Amino acid sequence: MATVPMGQADSGFDILEKGLKPGALGLLSSTVIALASVAPAYSLAATIGFVVISVGLQAPVIMVLAFVPMYCVAVGYRKLNEAEPDAGTTFT
Repeated sequence: MATVPMGQADSGFDILEKGLKPGALGLLSSTVIALASVAPAYSLAATIGFVVISVGLQAPVIMVLAFVPMYCVAVGYRKLNEAEPDAGTTFT
């Protein structure tokens, strides 16, 4: 894959700068991004009590088992970001 310096045309468009345009995200968009980012942590916090009540002393084992696929996804995003620096962000 060829690297194109900033400011040179790759596909007929000049690359002026990286990132979002100023004002690209409004209040509604920012709220949706915030909710999408917070939802996984909130759902874990809201349900951990029910998990402990349901399975008792096995709760730590279940949490570790649930962590394994999340870790694999995080490693996948890391590798994707090494190849494509903008990959994996919520808003791009």
